[in-house]
Amino acid sequence: MSERRDGRVAEGTSLLRMRMGNCTEGSNPSLSATTSPEVDGSDTKAKYHGLYVREEVGNKGRGVFTSRDFAPGELVLVFGGALLERGAIGDVTHALQVGEDLFLTASNDLDDFVNHSCAPNCGVRLRGGRVELFALNAIPADEEITFDYAVTQSRSPDLMECACGQSSCRTLIGNFEALPSQLQDLYIAQGSYLPYVLSQRS
Repeated sequence: MSERRDGRVAEGTSLLRMRMGNCTEGSNPSLSATTSPEVDGSDTKAKYHGLYVREEVGNKGRGVFTSRDFAPGELVLVFGGALLERGAIGDVTHALQVGEDLFLTASNDLDDFVNHSCAPNCGVRLRGGRVELFALNAIPADEEITFDYAVTQSRSPDLMECACGQSSCRTLIGNFEALPSQLQDLYIAQGSYLPYVLSQRS
């Protein structure tokens, strides 16, 4: 089982948004446009408004909550972090996979604490070179924001135990291509996926 950046075991699991806390910040000069033609790693700061962190969220440790209402489709946050290749990171447990061999490292900001859910209220999309969380449905104030970590992960040997508590909980979090085909289709229809994961579908 993987360990979170805040030292807790990833039970519920904050951060298969696999974010790395001990890697070097800053963009990797060895990355070229051909390495990642879609993700822009030049800005390492997270961007958000109307969100805050709660220190204790059940058995999940920290979580991110809304301080205002969000409408369906509305931008919730933009993930920060440095864009690095897997080999430059080593342990990718706490990095967000954005390409077959590319990851966003921890931003050391609020976006590092967004929890997983098998019934998420947020989706993930790539827009303007940035990885964004957006509302899948209306989200009221004081509700935790979550996304399905599997929509960013592909060809990873790592599985994480899930304790999201949803009736649809899959118990393990893995790769997009391992999701039931109906769930893959739903996420694609919602626009909640990173483009590179589609190349791994059978």
